[in-house]
Amino acid sequence: MKQEKNIIVFTQQDFQSNFLVNPNPPLGSGHDAKVYLAMHKRTGEMFALKVLTSITPDHLNNLQ
Repeated sequence: MKQEKNIIVFTQQDFQSNFLVNPNPPLGSGHDAKVYLAMHKRTGEMFALKVLTSITPDHLNNLQ
């Protein structure tokens, strides 16, 4: 896991061991991302998970 400001990046293995994601249907979608309902396995906390579908260096800079 890597954290910078409010952006947290997980490896796929770390993510799958800590969270459950409901892939159908997405809560929303846009030009370069989809949003899904997710749950932290240990706490049960529900949250919206934004999954980027295309990542460029400029896009990462804009997110930060």
